[in-house]
Amino acid sequence: MGFQSDYLLRLIEMMGVLLQRIMGRVAEGEPAEAVELANDAIGELTGLPVSTVDAMDGPGLVAFLSAGGELAPDIARALAALLSARAGARDDLGETATANADRDRAQALVVAADSGDRPN
Repeated sequence: MGFQSDYLLRLIEMMGVLLQRIMGRVAEGEPAEAVELANDAIGELTGLPVSTVDAMDGPGLVAFLSAGGELAPDIARALAALLSARAGARDDLGETATANADRDRAQALVVAADSGDRPN
């Protein structure tokens, strides 16, 4: 279990660094690059193609990430932060619908992580 804990901590730390880079790109007026960085980080964190994540709504994503066990709250919160950052970049690109979808997925992840509940 120690190896898994160490791996998760390193992964979360790496996501924090990537989140800072994403927010930096947005602040520098480069939202398209921020979206690309976020997509790479989302894929790395989930082990899924970003198109798979994007195809799910919030409850569906929570259910998928909870399959076979409980949702890992730290991973869910890290993914929610990445989705929220990507939403901001998408707003800057005028992609309101996809930005709102990212926010919905992020909110579902945070609620699930905070409650410890899985959807039925």
